[in-house]
Amino acid sequence: MEKRLVLPAVIALVAAAAIVYLAAVSIPGGAPITPIETRVVTVTVTAEPVTPTQWSMAPSARIESGVVAPEVAKLLESITQPGVRGSPVLTTVVTAVEAVPLRAGVVGGYGAPGGETGTLVAIRGVDEIDTVKLIHDILYVARDGLVYRVNTTSLEPLEPLDPLGIARASWGKASISITLPEASISNITLPASIELRGILYTWDGIAALLDVRYEGIGVGRSWTGIIVYNNDGDVVCKTLIPGRLVDARSAHGLIWVETTSPLYTVMLVGGPQVTRAVAAYQPSIEVAVINATSCEASILRFNVTSSWRAPLLLVNASGRDAYLAFSGWGPKGSVKTVVVRLVYNGTLYAVNGAELDGLLPTNWLAAALLGDRLLLVLERKDGGFTLYMLDGETLETKASLEVPRFRERVHAIRLIDGYIYVVTYRNKDPLFVINVTNPDEPRLLGWRKGPGYDQILQPLWDGLVLGLGYTDEGSLRLRVYRIESNASLALVDELVLHKTWSSVLSRPEAYRYLAIARGAIGYPVYTPEGPKGEKVLLARIDNEGHIEAYKLLVGLRAVGSLDKLYVISEGKVSVVDAATLSVKGEASLSPSSP
Repeated sequence: MEKRLVLPAVIALVAAAAIVYLAAVSIPGGAPITPIETRVVTVTVTAEPVTPTQWSMAPSARIESGVVAPEVAKLLESITQPGVRGSPVLTTVVTAVEAVPLRAGVVGGYGAPGGETGTLVAIRGVDEIDTVKLIHDILYVARDGLVYRVNTTSLEPLEPLDPLGIARASWGKASISITLPEASISNITLPASIELRGILYTWDGIAALLDVRYEGIGVGRSWTGIIVYNNDGDVVCKTLIPGRLVDARSAHGLIWVETTSPLYTVMLVGGPQVTRAVAAYQPSIEVAVINATSCEASILRFNVTSSWRAPLLLVNASGRDAYLAFSGWGPKGSVKTVVVRLVYNGTLYAVNGAELDGLLPTNWLAAALLGDRLLLVLERKDGGFTLYMLDGETLETKASLEVPRFRERVHAIRLIDGYIYVVTYRNKDPLFVINVTNPDEPRLLGWRKGPGYDQILQPLWDGLVLGLGYTDEGSLRLRVYRIESNASLALVDELVLHKTWSSVLSRPEAYRYLAIARGAIGYPVYTPEGPKGEKVLLARIDNEGHIEAYKLLVGLRAVGSLDKLYVISEGKVSVVDAATLSVKGEASLSPSSP
């Protein structure tokens, strides 16, 4: 039986009672305090104002708990042993689920040239959260709590959207009450700290995603706000999802949101008189699917006692299939990754799961779809990696390929035309090429070594591949490779920028920051030389792969179109011609800008 939670003005978070004993707690300057057993504590969080229409523009909006197949629950329970670190636990109702067929995936994909939003994505047709989007001829820039809009044809700014103002009016304060057997604390008013994190393309408009954090008490304090606009800039709906935003993707009007939040147990400390309450917590991962029109949402929560690196969410191009992978400690110090298949048909289902040896790399391109196979690259505990070829429906391992490399971590990963390219690094840069044209028999074709390493491998045009990473000395390095007839990557040209680095290149979503136009690329970098401020590296690359010219332009980000790069800086957008790297025009972000 499904469990439904209606989304009214009040969201209740109940910390269940359990008999838990902790070691003695010492307070600096005082005597040790012996904790006593956990009691039932009810915590209620109320957003103000509290009218339902202010909570969501859709009167029928609701949050519904997802459903977990018995097989998935059994898998997760099997690795939930007392005293074992990193044991995932499911906290949703377990119900029988009929088999759901896998929808066909679209392999690879990159947003430009010719993409839907000008930004790079893991799977074509699935948009990913970013601070810039180029949709048709409108450039959207999320900055300082506003979403600026610029018509790239006329270079005229449009009236910006104000998701931060809407969020403050709707969720700007919370009233929190804590009820204990011995005493209660009522109506503690907490202000919200709200930050605009990014935007998504919803196919009928855009969605703004915000961090909503209530400061002052550690219960239910982190939420993710979602405000959906249509193409005319009107608000369609708005809602809150539990947890702090990790990642978000969208396809065909469905928004997939991944968050993390603490699952609190409140313990009474002291005795025989209760002197204070402390909250111990177990981190959790939530996955929610939100209908961008009605704001109806379905959520699943996974609890993990420890989690290494950001969990990975891969959404299929259908918009109704996804995979969640997260890593943690297993028995006897082993590292394990749990993969769960998620299906949405109005309710979010966890229908299958698998436990694999290895650790997720710090790269969200570690997973890819190839026909009816899910490809996953995991780091080995002692170095190197294992490539798993999983059945897309059952998550059964159909084939695997182990590549041991002592103490070498995985950096760049890319699936290109039936071949997976993997870069590991410790002292040298081995670039491995694996043939997966037959997904049941992956074959290691070979590797090449060289100094430095690539953090990003990105297909360009005419068989060229861009590599972006660092030299052994830590200088930023840009390389252009050509795919040879045997699928190996031959180095064509290289550009090294000394005393230059990028603050975003080590992030799991580093590929999203790369802007591509025909014949040119752009990437945010930092160097103390030249004009002050953050800069965008612009490079012109010919059809043979030679780097003909480059320049550093003051700016925060760039986004690509077919023959232009748009560089966003403080208060303005510069239009850069891809053929010459010259600035051909500028536009203010806001109509009120001078």
